[in-house]
Amino acid sequence: MAQNGIKKKFFKLVSIFFFLFFLICVSTVLAIFIFFFVASTAAAHFDSSQRTASIQEACRTAHYPEQCVVTLLSSHDSAAATSAEGYGATGSKYFSFAGAAMDSAVGGVSNFYSFTTRLSPEYGYEQWAQKSCLELLSSSQEEMYTSLSLLFNVNPANDNQGSVMTDILTSVSAALTYHTSCLDAWDYSPGSLRDSLLEQGNPVGVLLANAVSLVASVLTDDDGFPEWLRPGDRRILQATSNLTIVDATVAQDGTGQYTSIQQAVNAAPQLNPQRWVIQVGAGTYYENVVIPKNSTNLMFVGAGMGVTIITGSLSVIANNITTFLTATVAVNGHGFVARDLTIQNTAGADNHQAVALRVSNDQAAFYMCSIEGYQDTLYSHTHRQFYKNVTIYGTVDFVFGNAAAVFQNCNLYIRLPLSVQENTVTAQGRTIPQQNTGFSFQFCTIDAAPDLQAALNSQSSIQSYLGRPWKLYSRTVFLESYITQVIDPAGWLPWNGTFAFGTLFFGEYQNSGPGAVTTQRVYWSTQITDPNVAQQYTITNLIEVAEWLPEIDLTYQPSL
Repeated sequence: MAQNGIKKKFFKLVSIFFFLFFLICVSTVLAIFIFFFVASTAAAHFDSSQRTASIQEACRTAHYPEQCVVTLLSSHDSAAATSAEGYGATGSKYFSFAGAAMDSAVGGVSNFYSFTTRLSPEYGYEQWAQKSCLELLSSSQEEMYTSLSLLFNVNPANDNQGSVMTDILTSVSAALTYHTSCLDAWDYSPGSLRDSLLEQGNPVGVLLANAVSLVASVLTDDDGFPEWLRPGDRRILQATSNLTIVDATVAQDGTGQYTSIQQAVNAAPQLNPQRWVIQVGAGTYYENVVIPKNSTNLMFVGAGMGVTIITGSLSVIANNITTFLTATVAVNGHGFVARDLTIQNTAGADNHQAVALRVSNDQAAFYMCSIEGYQDTLYSHTHRQFYKNVTIYGTVDFVFGNAAAVFQNCNLYIRLPLSVQENTVTAQGRTIPQQNTGFSFQFCTIDAAPDLQAALNSQSSIQSYLGRPWKLYSRTVFLESYITQVIDPAGWLPWNGTFAFGTLFFGEYQNSGPGAVTTQRVYWSTQITDPNVAQQYTITNLIEVAEWLPEIDLTYQPSL
């Protein structure tokens, strides 16, 4: 019995020992697990906090900072963030943020496009507004897809990538402008349908505006000036085109290949990388011409201003359509050039908005052309455009839009408006400060057309101004131009009350003539005295023409 008691005590001690050993092991494992769990949680929290801080830093430059933070944070687990990782791999975390913002904007535009297709307009104007909107939203989508593709392939380590980033900023800015134009198309639409469009579309505009902002932040130098505004040191190319090479001819008398301009446009090769020259003979062509997006690098060569005339008369009032759809000539194809012809809209002042020429493509140039209308004559809509020795006639807002456009040696003739109207040469439509858009007039002449001059000679009190702010960040400058007494001493006209007074930029630099006296100018305009500031709005800097207009026989002044 004694021996059995000893054995039992021994086994009991051994059992206790192994049990304690087991507890120690379990405790150790549990401690290790807890340590790593806490550590990983802390690390995850640190990574999340760090990412949030980076996003907040990047969004400081956004047009809508709070919405920017929400968008980028919500994209953390989304496809947008995943695809954006490629941008971060190129070297800058801001590429990742720009990519995510752009992806979110693409999704927003696509959803808004789908929403718009499902509408059932009840009125004639609303049907045309829907048609305009769908075309514009399609263009907005295309610009965003192009921008994303370009951004993914940019390497910030390469010094020559600045021009590519400028192209991206131009495309994203255009996408925002297309979206804004879609909403503008519903301005005259009554009732709940318009309200529904704005409710759905305004948040998408916020996404696009922030995408523009973040792309612009990638381009910004350390001193705060975006690259596209900085004085350039590129050599201005002076090449010539051989206009003896003509690819198609148009003649009303049947001596050409085609009798209408649209026939020649439709027959041109699509997405052509080379210049395709269409020679248009003398005569008046009563047609509305559309150059579609896939008709690239077309050139119209007429027989001269007033000799080759393209004319139409569509208007908002007479035809109950949107301003966007009234254009006699609508240019959507990349790289379009026209010279030696006249484009008209003859709807007259009574029919209000009636566009002669709408230019919605990149790298467009017009030389020795006359663009004639009344209200909204030239719709300089999007992208980069250049006008040289061009004559423009109009009354209210007759050069308007949101392109980056430079006008050199142009004549701007102000016509007789309706009795209730005041004339304004420009209405520029920049909606956020990061858009690389604006109108610049250099070596131009601003004068009264014969009908207005006759009225002024008879002591008429008609007033005319250099421009008014169509959108919040409207930007227009007149450099080294001649301004006659037709311009009111105040110079610029308000749009509505004090709208945009603190955000617009209306500048004048070394202009001459009786209408250029600035002593009575409105306080919210700017008299530029520093040539370095004026230089920002010259052709070299605003639209970088030397990089995309080498083959046209067209001389230009690169700077002041």
